[in-house]
Amino acid sequence: LAGTPGVVEPFAEFLRGGLQPGPDSALSKDALFSAAAKVLRALAAERPVVLLLEDLHLAGAETVELFAHVARRAPGAPLLLLGVFADDELPEGSPVLDLAAKADAVLPVGNLPAAATEELVRHVVRHERTVRALAPALRARSEGNPLVVLETVAHLEQKGILAEKDDGLDLTGPPDEAALPATVRDLAALKLGALDDEQRETLEVASILGAEFDAGLLAEVLGSRLIELLQQLTALGRQHRLVQPAGRNAFRFARRQLFEAIYDGVPEALRAEYHSLVADTLLGSGEAPEGERAYALLRHLFHAGRAAEAEPFLESALDHMARSFHASYAAPFLEKVAEAMAPAAPPKRLAIAMKLWSCYDLLASRKDQMRVLDDARTLAEQTSDVAARARVHALRAGTYWYFGDYGRAAEEARAGLGLAREAGDRKWEATCRHTLGVVEYRHGRPAEAAALWREALGARGAIGDRRGVASTLQALALVMPAIGEGGQVVATMQEALAIW
Repeated sequence: LAGTPGVVEPFAEFLRGGLQPGPDSALSKDALFSAAAKVLRALAAERPVVLLLEDLHLAGAETVELFAHVARRAPGAPLLLLGVFADDELPEGSPVLDLAAKADAVLPVGNLPAAATEELVRHVVRHERTVRALAPALRARSEGNPLVVLETVAHLEQKGILAEKDDGLDLTGPPDEAALPATVRDLAALKLGALDDEQRETLEVASILGAEFDAGLLAEVLGSRLIELLQQLTALGRQHRLVQPAGRNAFRFARRQLFEAIYDGVPEALRAEYHSLVADTLLGSGEAPEGERAYALLRHLFHAGRAAEAEPFLESALDHMARSFHASYAAPFLEKVAEAMAPAAPPKRLAIAMKLWSCYDLLASRKDQMRVLDDARTLAEQTSDVAARARVHALRAGTYWYFGDYGRAAEEARAGLGLAREAGDRKWEATCRHTLGVVEYRHGRPAEAAALWREALGARGAIGDRRGVASTLQALALVMPAIGEGGQVVATMQEALAIW
């Protein structure tokens, strides 16, 4: 990314799981898309690249948009993009449908036919007698799902039904077709059924922590010695292929489907108690919860039906969500948290509403933004925080402007401007002035727009809001020809460009 050095650091941070692109990030969505395409083309210039995205039907709109953006930039480079999706799992209106319609090629991939299933089994077991006895049963039960076929062979080997013999695997007895799994969830149930009570409890509690989990925290929750738990998890990985190492004292479930099957298989009442036990363990550490730990506590308390207890560290948990999770995941969870936190004090509920607004802003869901802001206005009025009320009015003004309702946008901006002055909040004062300026511009009054933007520019410069300064400079450049300052357009745009 030599041509855009300012993008390198935030792009690297994003790839490491840091800030998501958006208004509060140093990396805009457009910059992210452009950087990803440039990096892939640079890699492809060194040697051909094949990029495969599995389970594209689970992707959010921005991921699909990024995929399409890279595809448009791929011609001429030895770069092949492959996206795999299950057409029977696509939700109505999924952006993947539009992507598939515009793709160079869409290749239907079904389950393996009988002959291919037999060849797959032959490749693994190597004994023809075993192939003839096992392949038809596996094909009938799995309907040719290769994941189920391979995992079942491994399971039969682990159970001793398949044994090593002459550089291959031989059946020690006839396979019970009725006992063979038909789906990944059946396979998970079969694997769990082979475990003792202690092993099963370990995996159930691990699933409460997540698809990837910390062994130290799991040991605390279970009241186990860490060394003994690590030995147990290692055995569950080697003997049962259920978990695998993911770093120092970290493990992950071998497959997402296995994690989901185990978590969903825990009875709801027991699941809530497990979440409650994890929350109590985290609270008992004596550390003030911040960042990731605060979010983990919020999640476990929510699922335990104790969301109100997260009130003291709610803001830290919300900040972590905004930094770490995509808006399409965060918004539905925050909606549920908002409902669960209904008894909380207005400032806490207002904090949730503001984070929800940010999510819907990133998702460009204007109706949801206004719905959230309606609630936020009511909550802000219940507080003594004048700056919070100014912010809500400023955001409502911007949202009305996006709707094209310039009259109400101006009304909200003037209300926000008065409150921001009262609070001495230069940020929202500048935002309101900027919005009033764009309303004047839309009404064909360039001189009035320029005056408001210059006032906003002064405020934004005074508080070091460089992104705001660049945005306002661009707006000013638009009206300069109409107010007799056309000669300053290029210099003004160059000043904005240098900041961006």
